[in-house]
Amino acid sequence: MSALPQATIAATDFSAAIKNCYNVAARRSTISVLTGVVISGNDNGELSFTTTDLDQLNTSTVRTTGDTIPVDFTALVSVEKIKKVLDKSKTGTQVELTSNNDNLELKCGSLSLTFPMIADISEFPDTYLTEDAQVKAFELSRSELKDIFTKTLMSVSTEATRYYLGGVYMHTVEGNTLIFTSTDGHRMTKYETRHQIEGLPDVIIPALAVKEMLRRLKDKSCPETVTIEVSDRQVNLVSGHDKLRTKVVDGTFPDYQRIIPELSRDSHVTLKMDAKKAIEAIGSVTCVADKKGHAIKIYQEDDSYWISCSAQGGTAKHKLEATGEQLDFAIGFNNSYVTDILKDVGSEAQIHLSNSDNPAVIQPVDTYGLTYVLMPMRP
Repeated sequence: MSALPQATIAATDFSAAIKNCYNVAARRSTISVLTGVVISGNDNGELSFTTTDLDQLNTSTVRTTGDTIPVDFTALVSVEKIKKVLDKSKTGTQVELTSNNDNLELKCGSLSLTFPMIADISEFPDTYLTEDAQVKAFELSRSELKDIFTKTLMSVSTEATRYYLGGVYMHTVEGNTLIFTSTDGHRMTKYETRHQIEGLPDVIIPALAVKEMLRRLKDKSCPETVTIEVSDRQVNLVSGHDKLRTKVVDGTFPDYQRIIPELSRDSHVTLKMDAKKAIEAIGSVTCVADKKGHAIKIYQEDDSYWISCSAQGGTAKHKLEATGEQLDFAIGFNNSYVTDILKDVGSEAQIHLSNSDNPAVIQPVDTYGLTYVLMPMRP
């Protein structure tokens, strides 16, 4: 009788692979196979962990230890059940896995568990989220991509009817400059990089995938350089031995360039301010508001700039510490949107205003390529 397929891997590697799979698996699906993780071996002495919710697909590859090469190792078990065990158990540095037709046996230190197979391996769905010969690949630093996704995710729309705004638009413009853009119709974030990528298809990365990519980029184990693979059907994030594939949004992103005002000294007033102090001023005047997102008003009185808020709870105004030209009009904005943008801007911000009806352009003073566009509202 031949021995059952076995494999031994480091507990930290096993935990990281299961965590990545858990975040992609369709945990609430009525299709049991979509709640599972496929664990399979290869002749390179590795185990691969694969999950999908049919929109995303994760593959994490882990090097085995010891002399056993798990070529014929296969299992399809509940990723959620394994994740719950790992969250509660901190014992052992090595994980020993044994697979048979019915169960997956797991041993880690003094812990021994058996997980039933949830389906035959042949039932795991085939998706088109596989290797694509037409893929265009390029590298970015982990810190830069993390910053890009953090700032653009803020402006992604959550309205189901405007599905084409439900993601981050990755594209190039004249000169092959790589740009990431998002908008919900009220605010817009444009992040222009210094990279030139030739032959890159324009794609919309779904918000759910952006959030998962951002989670991985924030993880300390993520390598300092990651690879982005793009085709007209999918976007892949390759970080070390992990690959996250996602379908792109099937839609056309609007021509956002039309809503960005052309800045000039003749048509715009520019105010420069300390972002943190401006946030504090907004917070102090909106204490009279009875709901989040209430309008604030920016205006000039005598030689000073002011922020004010009027609501049923009263009226408040606060001097805005800013420098700039003469402001001959008042303009209103959603206080939450302004605050979120100023938090992202960092230290010093500049706000470009043309009149009370046109959108404002907000930029950091000392950061290249980052632009926010904010629609006004009646104060």
